[in-house]
Amino acid sequence: RVSVHVVPPPPPGGRGASSIGGHAAARWPASIGQVGGLANEEDGRHVWIFHRGARTWTGESFSTGHRVRHDTPIAEATIVRLCTVTGRVVAAFGAGEHYMPHGLSLGPDGSVWITDVGLHQVIRYNQTTGARMATYGTAKEPARDGHGFCMPTQVAVAEDGSFWVTDGYCNARVAHFDSSGKYVGQWGAADRKAAFEVPHSIALDSCASRIFVADRENSRVAVHTLNGAMLREFDLSEHGFVYGIALLRSEEQGMAGFYAICWPRVPGRPVRLVAQWAVDGGAPSGLAHWDLPTVEVPHMLAVFGGAVGGTKGWGRGVSVFVGETRPRLGDVSLQRLWLGEDFDGAQNQIEPARGWTWRSDTYLDI
Repeated sequence: RVSVHVVPPPPPGGRGASSIGGHAAARWPASIGQVGGLANEEDGRHVWIFHRGARTWTGESFSTGHRVRHDTPIAEATIVRLCTVTGRVVAAFGAGEHYMPHGLSLGPDGSVWITDVGLHQVIRYNQTTGARMATYGTAKEPARDGHGFCMPTQVAVAEDGSFWVTDGYCNARVAHFDSSGKYVGQWGAADRKAAFEVPHSIALDSCASRIFVADRENSRVAVHTLNGAMLREFDLSEHGFVYGIALLRSEEQGMAGFYAICWPRVPGRPVRLVAQWAVDGGAPSGLAHWDLPTVEVPHMLAVFGGAVGGTKGWGRGVSVFVGETRPRLGDVSLQRLWLGEDFDGAQNQIEPARGWTWRSDTYLDI
């Protein structure tokens, strides 16, 4: 039976983690604030996080015209690359650049794409240098159609460099751009049948040429062609509002499909992880779900198969990272979960795979 287990941060001297020679952390870095965006590298060795540092999103953060009220950018490095074995930061950039971090995605070339709902911009960074490669939209100026964005939430990038943006809190659309950044079109804003209400997260299934959208306030996952035609929708209203979506393409162990994080926003009702397996090939399975009692204010999630990320010996399962936006600074903002048949906290330790050169990583004390 598949169930959810909390995977604690790697403890110093812990079994399995003990081989990291004292580089492990007792918890995920406390310097990570509210997590807006979250994405994993395919090999599961690192996750990227777009966080808000010492800033929190409150009812006073924006004016009625969707303009951010904060006069200065966040001082901390808001984009961090975290080692999943040691729990420590290996790269960080974006200090003094962002006002209200939201979504983060990785392009096929490894570039880091973020959305800042305070800046109303989509920005692409070089993963290695942290240099800004491209900027779309005008800073702190809400816009619509092909002129920019209004509080965009996330980006999905194709192998040819074209991309789609869930835009977001104001425009309620998916905007499509070609590889040069030229506006191609949009959907969801005017089509009553496909109308979004806060499209909050987006994922691209490049193999099947489909776009998955977490339509948050409509409590559904909408599946579209790359040009916006509706293919299918999944009603998740019994589980809550859909905040984040992630795809797992690996066919091994029968756990491929989409994963969504749902929050009812009702006291006494739990946050849930919902999965739809076998969305390709053969009859799709029904929706499965698991309560997440340790998660309070979910925002985004990242998912990768159990054969990578140091969990190959754990058996059938999937690693899940959940980013939270709890209102109390210093509170939990990141959790790692294991969705699998078996888990023993004393036995199931992260075991770096052969060739994993984590010992040569330079760790940042932030």
